[in-house]
Amino acid sequence: MKSLKASSLLCISIAGIAAIGISSCGGSGGSSSTPSTISQLVAKQVACTIAPNGDQNPYGLATAPPSYTTTSNVLQPGDILITDFSNSAGANTGTSIMRYSPSSGSISLFYSETVGVGPVAVAISPLGTPWIANYDPGYTNPLDGASTGDGNVLVITPNGTNFPNNVGIIDNNSGATFNPPTSKFAGPWGQALGVYKTPSSTIVEFFVTQVEDGAVQRQNFVPGHFNSETVTTLGYLPSGTNAFDPTGPQGMVYDPKTDTLYVASTQDNAIYAFPCASTISSTITPIKVYQGSPLDAPLGLTMNPINGDLITVNQLNNNMVEIAPNMQSLGQCQETFSPQVVAVKQVDSVPVNPNNGTGSALFGVLATTYNGNLVVYYTDSNYNTLNVLCTPGYCPPPDTQSLSMCTPASGISQPFSP
Repeated sequence: MKSLKASSLLCISIAGIAAIGISSCGGSGGSSSTPSTISQLVAKQVACTIAPNGDQNPYGLATAPPSYTTTSNVLQPGDILITDFSNSAGANTGTSIMRYSPSSGSISLFYSETVGVGPVAVAISPLGTPWIANYDPGYTNPLDGASTGDGNVLVITPNGTNFPNNVGIIDNNSGATFNPPTSKFAGPWGQALGVYKTPSSTIVEFFVTQVEDGAVQRQNFVPGHFNSETVTTLGYLPSGTNAFDPTGPQGMVYDPKTDTLYVASTQDNAIYAFPCASTISSTITPIKVYQGSPLDAPLGLTMNPINGDLITVNQLNNNMVEIAPNMQSLGQCQETFSPQVVAVKQVDSVPVNPNNGTGSALFGVLATTYNGNLVVYYTDSNYNTLNVLCTPGYCPPPDTQSLSMCTPASGISQPFSP
């Protein structure tokens, strides 16, 4: 991952923060015949993410949940959306959302933003509706008078078009209700979908993080009236800056089995949990799941669909890390964790310069399956590509034409090597 200007296998058994010892590797579950963790997967470039207008620096990744089966829209089941954070000159004003199709092995432009720039993250509803978190430095919205510079969340159709009457533009002036009223958008930095099923209903909601104040928020909406949603702050995580980026809560993944929202916290090298994430109505203190090495400024966060492990990517050393949270519910929104580091894998060999961010490749990460096999997509801003970890012989097809014309980021001269 670039600045805002523009493996070895490790297994550690951890009980709380004490007694560190060596354990066998591999998360729980998974087939014995196919890899169930990242340790046995290989890295490949899938497609060039540079948009037709030159937008670059890929950040966010998302695919629709498996329940999305509609084939009449532009967005097809299994498609991957990628956000380009920067423009062709490297400024933080990208507007392009790209779409990679694993079924055809091709990438194309899906959407160009008209109100909002700097798309950091994206999530997709069960109906195929993308929600885009725009960091938006200097953001203004002439449609509703917003000029706070605090960003927005943009909801668009599965065909890559705007909803009518500006109902998809959510910002501090759009008519949204914030709880508490003082906790508004302050640099949207992460976006995630949550679908929680009770015996009598299904709750669909989104989550967003704010990098400027560390807020982690739930977005409850009425379809067709997204701009007047209710935004509830669940809690706060540390925020600040490093040598080349704002730092705070970024990657999120929701576990519908336990109603737990997991959040990667870049500022303090940690992963936190918010229990009862779909129902809590006021700010709580999040539970620390894991902190410290091998995390090194973790950003994107996803869940291994084979075994439920958490997978994140490090900003400062281009490593991917898989951690089994081993959560135990204590009831009444109380949880405890006995985390285990399952694997650490270098997925880009370019060294990271801690002084200016050159060489920092990683931001978005997305674990899913392809033909029944575990695949982990990730963005690589060193080469402006969408990459994937996969089992040899069972990898999604690359867009070779786009890759042949792809241009690496400034200062990157060596060929890609994981």
